[in-house]
Amino acid sequence: MTAIYEERQKAFAELRKRPPVARLIKLIEEMQALMSELSKYGANDSEPDGVFQYAMLKAARDGEKVIPESADGWQLYTASMKCGTAGRRLSAKCRKVVNYILNCKVADARYVQEYLKDYCWRCGW
Repeated sequence: MTAIYEERQKAFAELRKRPPVARLIKLIEEMQALMSELSKYGANDSEPDGVFQYAMLKAARDGEKVIPESADGWQLYTASMKCGTAGRRLSAKCRKVVNYILNCKVADARYVQEYLKDYCWRCGW
């Protein structure tokens, strides 16, 4: 079992080095930084992360652009505070990631999909 795990980790590390995946990882890191910055609105919770993963999954797997356009769509703390600006900022950053995924060259898309199959664990592929 350990050898299989180690081999998978090695293959995943190699995948992360491929230019299209490395660019995607940079965009994801930018989104995560924004989510952290907006944590007082609940943006760093599991629900907004699941929404983000779902948006990436739909783009990579189905070729669809599914991006929430409101704080409610991001499942922010809208019941206890105004979160409209936070929701719009998340939508704008998510749009950049989704557009990158949708506009990948065919040859690069398979690497992006392979990476997201593992990354989007909240949604399942």
